[in-house]
Amino acid sequence: ELGKLAEFYYNLIYLDRTGRGKIDAIQVWLRKQGFPPGMIRILQSASTGVADLLEILKKEGWENISAGIGQSADFANVLVQHRVKAVIVNKSKKAELFPRRAILLNDWTRVRRHL
Repeated sequence: ELGKLAEFYYNLIYLDRTGRGKIDAIQVWLRKQGFPPGMIRILQSASTGVADLLEILKKEGWENISAGIGQSADFANVLVQHRVKAVIVNKSKKAELFPRRAILLNDWTRVRRHL
């Protein structure tokens, strides 16, 4: 699903929120898992990293950041605060932790419908 979107419609950005990732190791892992190629960004701070990255991308000319796909409520909150569509793939049923505007999915098969 993600491969078709990346090929025709979207530029992908993969985020490492630990601040300890190595780009080469992340690329190898993404290939082994079958993810399409995309830009990799290592965030230094998990708490403000996504918000800072969104600001940096806008300054670099990325005016149309339309959606983010993630798993955590913190990630969803940052996206919603920046008026970016938040698609959360999370198998747990803790919907009360996520912002109301986040789209909660149980698996990847329906992600494309919400982008």
